[in-house]
Amino acid sequence: MILVVCSVVDDAAVKLAEEIRSFAAASVLTCRDLAMSKCALRCPDVVASEINLHGHRVMANEIRGAVNLLPAVFPDELYFYPDSEREYQAAEFHALLTFFLAALPCPVVNRPTATSLVGPYSSRSAWLHVASNLTIPVAEVRLSSEDWANSQVMQAPGSPIEVVCLHGAVLSGSGPPAEYACRLAAAAGVEYLRASFVRNDVGAALFSVSTVPNLRDAATRDGLIRLCHRWAGAQ
Repeated sequence: MILVVCSVVDDAAVKLAEEIRSFAAASVLTCRDLAMSKCALRCPDVVASEINLHGHRVMANEIRGAVNLLPAVFPDELYFYPDSEREYQAAEFHALLTFFLAALPCPVVNRPTATSLVGPYSSRSAWLHVASNLTIPVAEVRLSSEDWANSQVMQAPGSPIEVVCLHGAVLSGSGPPAEYACRLAAAAGVEYLRASFVRNDVGAALFSVSTVPNLRDAATRDGLIRLCHRWAGAQ
């Protein structure tokens, strides 16, 4: 079984799971699925944990890999709870998914941490700080309170250079930006990373980073399919 963890409104994730099912068992996993079906998560015996997906029991040791497309659990995701409960329930589901995806014994793209469901850093400033420590050129930026709330969707000015890395390979991009992105992904311990660079006097400087796979990018989708083929073949 290969899981695609996603929002209840992510049609692209549903299509990805359908494509994976052409060669392996696969299913989307949303917060609604977890809320409406029984699950039993065990610690420290994580491999004995089980979830219920659309009427089928799946043991943790049957999961060959997970593609995580959910950066956080927001209250609006939990529309099936009363308004007064959604904020509390969102925190509970966020904690549950953090434990489950972090503890799974299979590969996860990307594995969560205490700060984000899709990697170690949730803010743009944190990524720029890590890059600077790696001697990767960083663009001069000015942050505002709005930037903190929208760090994952900021757009670089002009014509940015975009690089996508997955499982140590460059899916798109080349030259020094590709080398910078791979170094950053390795240092952060993430399987997937999309980095935007801007041109400056030194050539290219990092502007922003996202660790949420962009399924509308053909190279990313194809790369994930190849990776899922590899997971399926490891059975």
